[in-house]
Amino acid sequence: MHLERIYKGMTQRAEALGYRLEPFWMRAPGMTYRRFRRILDARGIRGLLCFGSPELDEEMPPELDHYAIVTQGVSIKTPLHRVASHAHNDMWRVLKTVWQRGYRRPGLVLGDYEGKRSAHAYLCVYLGWCDLVLGTPPPMPVLRLKHVEEEPLIGWIKQHQPDVLVFAHHYNALGDFDRILRQHRIRVPADLGVAAVTQVLDGTHFSGLQGNQLLVGAWAVELLVARIMNHDFGIPSHPRTELVEMEWVEGKSLRAAAGGRD
Repeated sequence: MHLERIYKGMTQRAEALGYRLEPFWMRAPGMTYRRFRRILDARGIRGLLCFGSPELDEEMPPELDHYAIVTQGVSIKTPLHRVASHAHNDMWRVLKTVWQRGYRRPGLVLGDYEGKRSAHAYLCVYLGWCDLVLGTPPPMPVLRLKHVEEEPLIGWIKQHQPDVLVFAHHYNALGDFDRILRQHRIRVPADLGVAAVTQVLDGTHFSGLQGNQLLVGAWAVELLVARIMNHDFGIPSHPRTELVEMEWVEGKSLRAAAGGRD
């Protein structure tokens, strides 16, 4: 769903600018980088939009270093032009929002994958915010989870007693997270507030931030078209990064803002 929305944003913007997108799967059976390059050159394709990689720190293959390339996210290690979420501002905004709604013991539950995908901005901003607002040391340690599991999550909540959780994890983990809280009769938001920071919140009851994928896709196309028009091909010496802030979703997992606004 996350990548589908980005692709939709790319397609809509490309069509508006007079371009047509054609999807290729680099890991298709029988596909090699050399074969992929021959296909692109035969079709006169000069620009590539890269979704990134499930593996962090992956390099762009040298066979593709003579095209204009724009990627999304931070997974590709090669210095490329890219569009990414504004992880710093997103985490700061969530913490500011829960503070304004009267919460005073925010705890961070951070997925390993999301921590790395944010270039560790979520962790750094949380610790920095706690230092500036709550003082040193922070009131509780960060709970880092690869998967959302009952024992570490509930044990951590009981030990540190946060009044609100900032849950920064993959959206597929929201179901397990919600189920565990319900099993332990932790009422949200009566007993514990939750502000989620994830790719997709639509269809859930959680308040928080979700990705603005349509804008990420549109900006990636605009950046690529500008690179083509400026004959900016190959691996750039000074890559440009454009940051897209996430969208606030008002669910039912936080107490209402005073006056209805944050």
